[in-house]
Amino acid sequence: MKSFTHPAIELNNGVSIPIIGLGVYQTASGGETVRAVR
Repeated sequence: MKSFTHPAIELNNGVSIPIIGLGVYQTASGGETVRAVR
């Protein structure tokens, strides 16, 4: 895994994603990511 210097959000499945990449991640994952973040 790469270490991100940006703030990250940890999802329910334990995967941390950088906030700066949320838009792309949500598009790839669909609504599941949106619900996890909220």
